[in-house]
Amino acid sequence: MSAPRIHRLLRLITLIHSGRAESVASITSELGVSRRTLFRDLKLLEDAGLPCTHEPGVGYRISVGLFLPPMQLTATEALAIMLLAKETSVRSDWPMRADALAAIDKLTATVPESIRSVCHGLLANVSIDPDAEPIDAKQTQHYTTLHRCIDERRSCSITYRDGPGSGVVSDILNPYALHFGDRSWYVIGKLAGKTGQCKLRLSQISQLETLDKLFVRPRRSKKQDDLGDLLRDS
Repeated sequence: MSAPRIHRLLRLITLIHSGRAESVASITSELGVSRRTLFRDLKLLEDAGLPCTHEPGVGYRISVGLFLPPMQLTATEALAIMLLAKETSVRSDWPMRADALAAIDKLTATVPESIRSVCHGLLANVSIDPDAEPIDAKQTQHYTTLHRCIDERRSCSITYRDGPGSGVVSDILNPYALHFGDRSWYVIGKLAGKTGQCKLRLSQISQLETLDKLFVRPRRSKKQDDLGDLLRDS
C-alpha cells in the first residue's frame, strides 16, 4: 500500500473517530477524494477489521467496542496504573499478564511526558504486594502526606505507637519509601530518635505534619536497589 493511501486512511479513521464524518459528502469534501475512492477506503478498513457503519442523523462510526473514548488521567491515577504495571511485570504466573501490560502501556501513553517523568521517579519509592485490605480515611490522608514528603524530600513531625501495647512517641521522620505488604501500608525512613532505618505501619501513626525542613536521602546500596530487598533488610 502506498504512503499517500496510508496517510488518507489514517485521516479517514481520525475523521470518523472525531464524530465529524456526518455524510459521504462531508467526508469527501474534508479528504478531497471522490465517492468511489471513499467507498474503496471504507472497504479496506472493513477488511482490516475496522468496519464502519452509518447511522441516520449521526453519521459514520467505527463499530462500537473497537475503541475506547479518550481519557485524561491525573498524576495520581497515572502513578497507580504505572505501579500496577511494575507489580504485574514480575508476576509471570498471572493470567493475561501480557495483555494487561499492553493495555497499561496504551493508557500511560496518553499521559503528558511531564507527568510520566515525575511518576517514573516516584515508582522507585512505592511498591505493593497483593492481598490488600481497604485502608481507612486517616491512613489515606497519611499516605498522601507522606507521598508528598517523599517526593519533595521533606521531613515531617510524627506521633505514633511504638509497637503493640506501647505508649505514644513523638519524633521527626525522614520518609524514604512507601510499601503495601502484609495487608497494610508501611513507611520506610529514618527517625531522629532512633538509629538505623525504621519501618512503620501507617495504622500506627496518630498525627503527621509536614515540616519546612529538607533532608538528603541516603544512597542505597546495589543490593537495596530493589525495594523488596530494602524492606527485608529493614
